[in-house]
This record gives sequence, C-alpha cells and structure tokens, in this order.
Amino acid sequence: MKFCKKFIAPLVFIIFVTTYILTLTDFATISDRLHTLKSFATTNNVSVADDVYASANDHSPISISRGDSVAIRFRTNESFSSITIHCPSWNDNIGSLYFAMYEWQSGYTKTVRSTPVATQTFENFKDNDALTLSFAEVPAGNYMLAITNPNPTDNMVGVWYYPSEHDKIDFYRNGTLSKGSLHGYITTSSNNIENFFANKVSVDVNPGNWDAVDGLGRELSSDVSKRQEKFVGMFFWTWHDNFIASKPRIASKIVEQYPEAVNDFSHFAWENTPAGTPYFWDEPIFGFYKSSDKYVLRRQAELLADADIDVIIFDCTNGTYLWESAYTVLFEVFEEAKYDGIDVPQIAFMLNFSGNSNSKYQLIQLYDNIYSQNLYSDLWFYWEGKPLIMAHPEALDVSDYAISTEKYYAIKNFFTFRRNVGSYFSDDTYDSTDYWGWCANYPQTKHGIRYNGTVEQVTVSVAQNSTDTQLVAMNSPIEGIHGRSYTKDYYSYSFKKAGEIVTVDSDTENSMFYGLNFQQQWDYAISVDPDFIFVTGWNEWVAGRHEEWGGTINAFPDQFSPEYSRDIEPSSGVLKDYYYYQLVENVRRFKGTSSTNETVSKKSIKLSSGADAWHNISTSYDDYNDSEEGRNSNGYGDMYYTADAVRNDIVHSKFAYDSDNLYFMVQTENELTPYTDNNWMNLLLSIDGGGNNAWETFDFIINRTTPTSSKVTIEAFVNNSWTFTTVGTADYIIDGDTLVISIPKTLIGITGTNLPVINFKWIDGVDLNGDFMNLYGYGESAPNNRFTYRIDTAEGLEVVEDILGDVNGNAELDIQDAAIIYSGISGKRKLDDYQTIIADINTDGKINILDVMRVLLLI
Repeated sequence: MKFCKKFIAPLVFIIFVTTYILTLTDFATISDRLHTLKSFATTNNVSVADDVYASANDHSPISISRGDSVAIRFRTNESFSSITIHCPSWNDNIGSLYFAMYEWQSGYTKTVRSTPVATQTFENFKDNDALTLSFAEVPAGNYMLAITNPNPTDNMVGVWYYPSEHDKIDFYRNGTLSKGSLHGYITTSSNNIENFFANKVSVDVNPGNWDAVDGLGRELSSDVSKRQEKFVGMFFWTWHDNFIASKPRIASKIVEQYPEAVNDFSHFAWENTPAGTPYFWDEPIFGFYKSSDKYVLRRQAELLADADIDVIIFDCTNGTYLWESAYTVLFEVFEEAKYDGIDVPQIAFMLNFSGNSNSKYQLIQLYDNIYSQNLYSDLWFYWEGKPLIMAHPEALDVSDYAISTEKYYAIKNFFTFRRNVGSYFSDDTYDSTDYWGWCANYPQTKHGIRYNGTVEQVTVSVAQNSTDTQLVAMNSPIEGIHGRSYTKDYYSYSFKKAGEIVTVDSDTENSMFYGLNFQQQWDYAISVDPDFIFVTGWNEWVAGRHEEWGGTINAFPDQFSPEYSRDIEPSSGVLKDYYYYQLVENVRRFKGTSSTNETVSKKSIKLSSGADAWHNISTSYDDYNDSEEGRNSNGYGDMYYTADAVRNDIVHSKFAYDSDNLYFMVQTENELTPYTDNNWMNLLLSIDGGGNNAWETFDFIINRTTPTSSKVTIEAFVNNSWTFTTVGTADYIIDGDTLVISIPKTLIGITGTNLPVINFKWIDGVDLNGDFMNLYGYGESAPNNRFTYRIDTAEGLEVVEDILGDVNGNAELDIQDAAIIYSGISGKRKLDDYQTIIADINTDGKINILDVMRVLLLI
C-alpha cells in the first residue's frame, strides 16, 4: 500500500443524488439536506462543471498518479444506475482514469480484490469533465467506487476534493480511510431522494458497561464513578519487524530443558547464536508476530481501547531507531479502527534518555515525516495543548545534524516536551523540571510535583529488572530480582470472586499469576492520584542475549521468563490474559467507568416480525464494526499466520422478555451467513454470576450444535467444564442481517416475575473447545474476549411497551398517551403537558414511548 503524505487534512464526500426529472425546488431541498451546493444551472444536468464548482468555496483538485487511488464508500436505501465524478485534467485534456464500482466486502482491501459491479476507463477527457459510470440498475446496498490512473505517462489527471464532512459517505486515499470527499453525484429513478443514502452503521460501544471475570475468577469493578482529567499511557513496542529474520526462540523453555545453560553463553542449547540475538520470554497470544501485521494491530487496538488506555507511547530509546515502517502501518490500522467505532489510544513517542545527537536526529525525522505534514493528526496525544513527546529538548542544541534557526524553533515550539528519566531509583521531581519516568521501583518516583502537592505523573510497571539497589539482568543469579510476584515487605491484596472476598500474597499458590508487584505499584500510584499513569508495558516480548551485562554472564537484561518479564499483552503460555484484566480493573479504579443503567424492555416479541419487532426497544448492546480483511502475514523466522476475516460482523444486540420467554436479538453488518456454517452464532448465558456447574461463569450455551431451520439447542454446562447436557430447544428466526432467539425461561431455571442478573455474549466463527483464549486470534465475539453484557432489572429502568393505546381518546397514538401510561405504571408522575420537552432522546429517528420515559425520569 502506498503511503501518501500529502492529503491527510479532514475530508468529506460531497455527493449529489438526482432523479431523472427534478425541479429547481427539488434541487434546493436536496442541497440543504445533503449539505451540497446551493444553486445549479439546469434542472436536468447537474454536471455542468462551472456552475457546480462556483457554489463551493472549499474544493480543490487533487492529482492521481499511476499507483495512487481514491475511493468513496456509501450505503443506499434505494436502487441506482450511475455515479458521476467531476475530474480535472489540468487544461491539456490528456490522460486516463479507471472507475470501478464494487459491492462492499467488509474492508477496503477485500473489496478491491473482489469482482467489480461495473468498470470503465475514461481517456483524454475534457478538463473538469463530469465522468459518468453507468450500469444496469443495482439494488440498495453497500458499495464503493474506486478511481485509479491506469496510464504510465506523467499527464496530470485527478478529482475534485472537499475537506468538508458528509455524514453518510466515507473517503479513502490510497486505501487509507481519510476525511473529506469528492465532487460528484449519483443518479436514481427513485422519488425517495431525502432518504437515498442510508446512515452508516452506527455503534455506541461503551466497554465501561461491560462485565468480566478473568481466568482466576477475579471480577471487574463496575460501580466506579467516572473521573475527569485522568490519563493512562501504555509503553508500546513497534520493533518486531527488525527481528523477524530470527527464528523464534523462548529462553525460559530452553533453560527448563537445560538448567545449566542459564548463565553459560557458550552452552550448545543456545545454538551458537551471536550476542544480541532476540529471545522471547514466552509466545504471544497472536504468535511470533511482526509489528506491521495488520490483523494483530487491529486486535491490539481493540484490547487497548477496551482497557480505556488513552495513549500508547512508542519505545524509540535505542540509537536512532524509530521503526517507521511499523508505525506507519499502525497509524493506518488505528485510523480505520477509529472509524469503526473503536476509541483507539492516541500515539506519542519516547526518544533517547538524554539530549544527545540520536535524539536530535529522531526529532527532526518525526517532525519532518509526521508532524509538519499533519499526518494522522487525530491520533496525536496532546498534553498542555501540544503533541506530547517524551524527549530532551536540549538535543536540538547539539552540533550534529545541523538545522536552520527556523526549523529549530518550529520543532522546539511544536511539542510539549517531557524529559524521560531512565533510572528506576530517581528522586521525586518538581513540575518546573518537566521530567517523566517510564519504570521505577516501589514506591515509585513522583514526577511533576506542584506547589499544592498534586502530582503530574507516576509510573506503574509489571516487573523491574533490578534489585532494591541496582539494575540486574532478568536471569541474574543475584537474589531479590523484582519479578512479577515480588513485593516490598509483606503485601497482599483482595478481590471479589464468586461473591466472596479472596486475599492473595506471595505465599499463594501460583502467586506469579496474580501480579503482586504490579498491584502494589498500582495501589501506590492510585494513592498518589497523579494526572497521568505511565504503564510498562504492553508487547516488548524479546530481549537480546548478551555475553555479559550488569555483571551477569549470558544475560537477558529486560525479559527472560514468565516470572521475570513485564508484558501485559496476553500470552499463549501460563500467564494467559491474567495481567490484561488486572490492567482493566486498575484503570477503572484510577479513571472510573462511565457505566450507565440501561433500560430493560418487558415486551413480547413475535418472531415472525423479525427485525421490525425491535424498532422501539432503545437499549442496544453494541460492538465494533470489524473491517479487518483476515490474516495473511509472516512472523519471526519461517512462521506464517492465517485467519479468516470476520464472518458475521456483530454490531448490535438487544434484549426483551415477558412472562414466559427471554428474547435475544443480534444484528450484523451484512446479511447473516447460512445457519449450517460451523460454530455459527453461539450465545453464552450466565445467570446471577454462574451456578454450581458453570464453566467460566457461564451456565448455558445456545446453538453450539448446528441448528435446524427453526430450532436451536439449549445446553447446560456440567461440572464446571466444557461438557454439556441438553435442556431443550428454542425457536429462532433469521431476517437478513438479524437473528432473533426466543428462550423459554423455565428451560434455564428462571421462575417468577423478577429477572435475575443475566450476562451474555455472542460468538461466531470460533471453535472455543473449552478455552476462552481462542477468542483472541479468531472469529468474532461481542463483546470482546472475556467481556460480557449485563442485564440487570434491579439497576435498569424496566419499560412496558405492549400496553400503549389511545388513552386520551383523540384517535391517535401520541406522546400524551405515552405520558399518561407511564405516569400510571410508574406511580411517580402526574400527567402534565410534556409535549414541549419531548425529543428523540434515544436517537432512533422517532419520538416514541422510550423518549417519554427517559424525559419523565429527569423531570
């Protein structure tokens, strides 16, 4: 994929939808509604270039060279038969453009590899001509038009570009989702112009509302009030592409087999590898991946967003390395993920630990290649009003890499600098010095102490390659290395497990699993209550093997084994995802969560009504759009990884119940695949936190076995294991992109009128086979991994929708009826004229009973 540095300013697609016969009034209406141009020269031909351009002040031509591309993605509610784009040829009327329209295939790359619906090459067209791709009328759907230059000559051709937003069109530049749009219009024979474009699939994902129980039984907090102006940064490594020629080797497994090799550089177990050869401490959950593996980056973006991490800070502390090829791909993937509804972390860089010439070189490169070009500016992390960089500004004063005075001040004034401290033992610093840390022994250094005693930054690290007094290699024979289970003096912490309080300390079996070192540092950092907590770290994974370092022979300075390592990213080994959920819990303790009480709808659902039965149920449990195209990537050595693209991309789930049944609805981005597919649309249920037989807190799994055309199987877990007993069947229906299941309450042990707390999650395309870790690398789950959605009628507002009628006798079902009914069933309000303050609170495009209820609760 070619990386374009020029066109990254915010954009939006300006597009005109016309019928075959329109009046001037029609045009004005369309123009207002679609935020397009205000006047046109003719009623039937809006492709008159001068008149179209004259009404827009902010458009400009962009050239498309051979190898470049632009594209627009849009979803329509109506059929259409052509699409027109206005294209400049810079006055010489020479050159070519190739138009190809595709059905959207869940991602850009996958789409352009598919067979197009229509294509045409336009050659030697007039400057600013309206180029129209016509085709047999296609039905409503999700489409993309891609425009490329097939001509190897240097003749300039291009498109007209707008930086303004169109809320229903996506714009791609060289395959990367960007902001802005093109100048053009679509032709339709429909009279439904105002609703021609469908809304983008909108998701409102709030991981703070999700529950989770990790593999150790620790329950996430969900009742922590959200706190403002608290930030968490994560140390992140983009360096793995640099080492992928090396065979993946795991140091701790070698030593398990040959214990005598631990401090013997020449032992045959090390295969005579030279000094500096990278060794893993264990295998990552995504395999021995390279940093530019888009599939992995996308899943990392989701993991970090779900943990509420604000910024990832790249480790560029070695020499002049910036790992540009890797961070470039990361920017692209995070930008796409952000569009798909993921609140991705923003980015910043940490450079060398002193103001040396290496840091100066790095500053120049970053400024020239990213910041001065305004590349991916919506991903930059700001601190005190400027992009943050952890570096020493004095580096600009060294004599190497001479720069102009103008550039010197441009760089110096562009960033908020925080001087990064390398030592684990440094004294507290004051705000005037602008120092920040990355790793420290307990109790950690306070950085940026203000006159009033508040603190700007504190670090939290999983482990430290040190003793109480000195740095050491992680495999040093010296006693007292600060591994994962190390604590300063006696320390313990407690957590909630299956409704009980459990306390762990260094004497607990498998204490390494519980992150005692990590937790002690979190407890201290939270007690200090700084503005910013810097966490080390996410995905370093490897350390070079050295003949000698810090007094240790055959030294592995930073990483060595599960105990003596400091990564949080889940592993395929014994630590699994324990540290990830410990991170999530502590971020919630520090920042709070934005958990809200959701409405729970008491409503009978007719399966035959399909998706239509759910329009008035406002509470939606949303998941991210997954635009990833599957995995096809090499890793370390001869490793190669593949995974299919998400098959059924879950975006919305809803729930309702009545006296007899629970109703679960799930909607996907595109039409559901056949129910005969393997591992198709499984539903996991936990009742009141899981019963005596629950597996991973889940009591039931629905649709584990292939369903019939109308029935799914309900199975209960047995003996806390991946074994089952069938308890019955449930009816279901498929309606295009929507699946609805009706589960009899009695089959899952629910009696009486009150609902227990129910946690649920959907899984598709994953063979769990008794191991939740299989969710990380394959298929789709909603919500992600171990997270679940919670239904709690004790917390949420219960709404009753089936009793709505014409109470006020005016022969209409209106807001007054809803207000009267709600007043009666709630016993909380007297009827008044609320009409003037009722609005579409739940943003479903309608004013209905749910809007009334939400307003009345606030009065």
